[in-house]
Parts: sequence; structure tokens; C-alpha cells
Amino acid sequence: MKPILLGQPCQARNVHAGVIVNDKGREWFVITNMNEASNMELIMIDAQRDVAEVHRAPAGSGAWALEKLSETLLAVGTYFDGMFMLFDVSKRQWVKTAKFPGEDYIWNFGIGKDGRLYGGTYPGGKLGALTVETGAVEDLGAPTKASGNLYLRYVSALPDGRLFCQFGFGKPETQVFDPATKAFTKAPDALQGASIGVAWNGYFLVGAKAFRMPDLAEVTPLPFPEPDPKDGAWNVDTRLTDSKTLILRQGQKVWRFVAGEKKPTLALTLTENSGGLLARNDKGTFFGVRGQDYFTLGGRKRTLELKRIPGPAAPRPTHFLRVDDRGRLWGGPTFGQTLFYLDTKTGKLTNTRTISDQGGEVYDAAIVDGICYAVAYVGGEVIRFDPDAKWNQVEHVNPKTIFRVGPDYIRPSAGVTVGDDGRLYAGWLAKYGEYGGAVSITDPKTGKSEVLKNPLGPQGISGVAPVGVGQALIGTSTEANGLSAQKGVPVKVGLWDLAQGKALWTHEFPDVASVYGLLYDSHTKLAACAYRNKLYVFDPQKGELGAPAIEKLSSRPILGEPGTVLYADGNTLFSYSLTTKESRELAKLPAKVGSIAYGGPEKRVFVACGVDVYSLQ
Repeated sequence: MKPILLGQPCQARNVHAGVIVNDKGREWFVITNMNEASNMELIMIDAQRDVAEVHRAPAGSGAWALEKLSETLLAVGTYFDGMFMLFDVSKRQWVKTAKFPGEDYIWNFGIGKDGRLYGGTYPGGKLGALTVETGAVEDLGAPTKASGNLYLRYVSALPDGRLFCQFGFGKPETQVFDPATKAFTKAPDALQGASIGVAWNGYFLVGAKAFRMPDLAEVTPLPFPEPDPKDGAWNVDTRLTDSKTLILRQGQKVWRFVAGEKKPTLALTLTENSGGLLARNDKGTFFGVRGQDYFTLGGRKRTLELKRIPGPAAPRPTHFLRVDDRGRLWGGPTFGQTLFYLDTKTGKLTNTRTISDQGGEVYDAAIVDGICYAVAYVGGEVIRFDPDAKWNQVEHVNPKTIFRVGPDYIRPSAGVTVGDDGRLYAGWLAKYGEYGGAVSITDPKTGKSEVLKNPLGPQGISGVAPVGVGQALIGTSTEANGLSAQKGVPVKVGLWDLAQGKALWTHEFPDVASVYGLLYDSHTKLAACAYRNKLYVFDPQKGELGAPAIEKLSSRPILGEPGTVLYADGNTLFSYSLTTKESRELAKLPAKVGSIAYGGPEKRVFVACGVDVYSLQ
């Protein structure tokens, strides 16, 4: 078969952070945008003119960490390569790039009393410091490593220049680092459980509390007037507050207060789904992002007006591929709650706006009668989207979340499959800091669902395959959100009987890994699963797994034409016959195969290789 390039259909942004800078008389809303294929970008938006400049970085897939060091110098901390980077605004140049050895993520920044830039990491759970002038990086260690903490998720600068550090998620703990002594000390009990704070007017503010220097004792009464408690609970906005101006959030209300004033000023009243506020200027204007759009609010502008982030989005790899019975090819990016669909007959391409109010990404989708049902991290959502109906996500009409298994289960690591009973079967990992998983079974028309919690024990669910009506194959994983993999615990595959509420059999694999790519072929009544890059074929009613049928695969296997399994090894695509037990090569692709899809009116095979998508003919 010959691969035919269809294009680079996945074109979506994923914005994490933003600041305001002023350069040459113009105000710029600067945001970090993810791109794992061609490196992250700084996008500088002139909101008055609705135009933008894009400055691609020399490294990094994306950046949660963005710090304005001055009007002319910005600092960025990246993932998946753990880089400190500096950008000169006036020159429009990246001027320094420094690796934090051994670390994949730099989460956020705080400036210490020594003038250095501090950031926390994953997976080492370390604190690091960048000397801005030289680009030198110092590894300051991981004081809670013995507690199983992989994350130093938040670093907050205290008013006296020490750093407040929140470690998680094995045994969460907060500590304080003093740049003068280079020593960590445990934070007071009142601050254990706190994640992030901000320095304001000499105090350290966390949630709805204030703490004094240097002993971090709680201050009562508060050193500022509170909003009326009759209007609900409030908290400090640590992103928008600075040393002079305090920003409080009370439901949809945004309050502003400066020391010396008698009471806070109501700056904004947001609508329920406005999006995330990322920055503000000194004139009272707030700047935010909602998926693929940006907005400004404040002053005379009180009504939300979403505008597409200017300019084309660079192509990205797709996280999954599906094809529907109308010949539309579906996918979505890793990180970024969007979908694309490509009409393979006409070539018409649509990249949607955000399909959820939550951050994260769509892991997989099932298309039933032209309607897309997506499963999404991080909110644990099943989302219905009709591409032929009017778009109205802001009011939760289309797309619409029809079921939510979160907050207890959040990552749909097993994807989603339609059973013979017409229901949607999805498998999930538990929330951060917990081992466990669940299978959700959802009626796509009504949203009515049942949830099987830890069906094969407290492990994540990495594979689900309905078997006829009333049964489902389930595969487990030792992986977890925010925790190291379970050790000394086997992963399992088993057949679950829905009526009896139990597993009819289970098979154990001994090592730390995942059982994934679970499939059931109704033509041969055989099943398959992948484990440690090997494919196993078995009779689901007997549960006897012998030697692997395929010794090496690098992709998630899928069902092809009846009686076959499609899989890849590197850049070569194969078809395995469940009846003859033989593999044949279908095609060689220009690059390593990622996702595979089969179906549509013409029963074609589609393959994603990096940002490129091909059909095989």
C-alpha cells in the first residue's frame, strides 16, 4: 500500500502563562504557547490592534513558567526538556538557554533575595537556581525525595526573599529555602497543605490568610479589608497580585486593593465561563486566554469578547486518530482541549475552539452517528460534540459534558470504545496522589453512566474492550498521576461480567508496566492486548494467554478489517491475521508511526507520523 499525505491537520495552541510588557510605546500581552514538534513559542499580542508576533524558542515543548524580570527581559522554564531560557524583548531574541540536568519540567519561578531565579522541577522534585547574568544553573537538591515526592510543583517568593516550596504528591510537604544559608526548613504547620502564595505589602498571602515575616505566623486581623462575606468565600489571586496591588477573587467578582485604601474596588464581574485571567496592566485592564482565544476586560470594557489568537497555529502531532462512517478523520493534540476533523473527500479541515472549561487534553474519541464523544483529562469528562450543529461551548450546549467521572478519576488512559450495547466504555487513572482506576460506561444519548471502581484492584485502567453484550475486557497499569509506579504489584488483564459485578478470570503480568491496546474481534471471537511492546492473542472466554503472537510493536494496536489487527514497528505498518496467525507488511512510512485509524465508507487505513497524517491506498 502507498502512503498518501493528507496534510498536517492538528493545528492548535495550548497557552499556559502570560505577562504584560511595554516596548517602544506599545503594550504587549505575551503568552507561552506549546508546540512539541517545532518548539514552544512566545506570542506577543498587541490587543489594541489585534495583531501578534510569534517568537519560536530554541528549545522546550512548552512553558508553565514565565517571569517578567524587566520590561526588556523575560524568563521561561520549559517542559519536556527542563530548560531555563531568557528572551530579550527589545531585541526580539532568545539570549540564554540553560539545561537543568536530569529534569524534564520547570514548573514556575520565584526570585530569591540573592537575585537569582528559582524554579521547581519534575521528576526529581528539586529546586534549581539560575544566575541570570551568566546562565549558570545550580541544583539545590530534593529535600523530600525520601517521601516519594516527584514534584516541586510551586515555588513562591516570600517578602524577605526566601522561597516557599510545595512538594508532592507522595507525601506532600511545604518547606522554606533560604538563599543565604542554602538550607531548607519545614514550613509552619499552618502552611502545611498550602500550595502557592504571593508577597504583598510585606506579607505572604495564601488563600484567604496572611502571614508575617520572618516567622510566618498567621496575622489576625487581616492587613486588608475583606469583601463582604455575605457574597461568598474569597481568596487571593496569586497570579495577578504583586507587591503593591492585591487582587481578590470572590466567585465571579474580581476585587482590587492598594494599601492605604479604605476598601477594595470591584474591578470585574466575570461570566461563568470567561476563561483564565493571566495578566493585568496598571490601567485596570485584565488579559486572559480561553483555549484558542484571548480577551481583555476592565475599564469600560465589561462584556466578554473572545478573539482568536492572531496568526496561524503551527502543526502539532495528534494524540489519537479516529475515522467516522462519513469519512471524517478526527484527532486532537497532546495538551490543549481541542479537536480537529478533516473531511477526507473534500479536504476541508476544522480545528475547534476549546471543548471543555477544564485544562488538559482529549485522549480519545468515539464517533456514533456522526456525533463525536470525546474523553478528556484533566476533568474526567465525557464530552458530546455535534460538528453539524451550531457551536456554543461557552453555554455548555455544543460541545457539552454529558458525564464526569472526575474529580476522583481524571485521565482516560484506556481511551473510549463503543460496545455492542451502544454504550461508551472508557478507562481512567485516579486523581493525583492516588493509585487506582475506574471504568465508566455511558449511554451517549442520555449521559446515564455506571462506574466500576478499581475492578481488578487499586490500579489504573489502561485498556478496555467490550465483549459482546454484558462483558468487558479490562487491563491495568502500575502508573499513577503524580506518583512513581507501583512496585511489587503485578498488572492484570481480566474479563468482567457486568451482571455479576466480578471478574470471571484474571491473568497477571509480573513487571511494572501497563496492559494496553485491548481489542475484541467479533468476527473471530478472539481478543488481543499489548504488554511491554508485545502482542498477545487469546480467547476471552478462556483467559489463557500463552506466548506473544508478535514480539515487537511500537504503536497501540487497533482492529483493522474483520479478523485482523493493525500495528506498527518503527516506521513500518503491519496487519496481523487472527486466523492464520501471520503478519504482513502493509507500508513503510517516512517516519515513526504514532496513531493508526481504520474505517470510513471506503474502509481505509490512516496513519499519523509526527505532524503528518497519511492515508494508505
